[in-house]
Amino acid sequence: MDKEAKNVFLDRGYRGPKMINNTALHTPKPDKDITQTKRKRHKRRAAIEPVIGHLKHDYRMSRNYLKGTVGDAINVILAAAAMNFKRMMNKWKVEFIFWALKLLRFFNFYTQLIFVPKLKMTF
Repeated sequence: MDKEAKNVFLDRGYRGPKMINNTALHTPKPDKDITQTKRKRHKRRAAIEPVIGHLKHDYRMSRNYLKGTVGDAINVILAAAAMNFKRMMNKWKVEFIFWALKLLRFFNFYTQLIFVPKLKMTF
């Protein structure tokens, strides 16, 4: 890669150097004078953690059975694709149920208009 990151925002569990080559490593500290941009970047990092946890637990990323760095990349891509496919299937399921109910209401309304007036009331 040609580009190198200038700032990396880590979680509180990181223990190590604060600078590697030209990259500054930032960990959140209980500081009241933290800038708004740093706070947003740390919140973004915290928002990604549950997604990584779900990928590891639900999409078989706890152990990689593929060989080498290429196998690691393939494993991550397949897990992310499975997660996105499941998300789209859930959206499609909700839309399908919505349109099926709408279609049933439509047919129910027109069958009542056609068949109910032809019946004779004899009481």
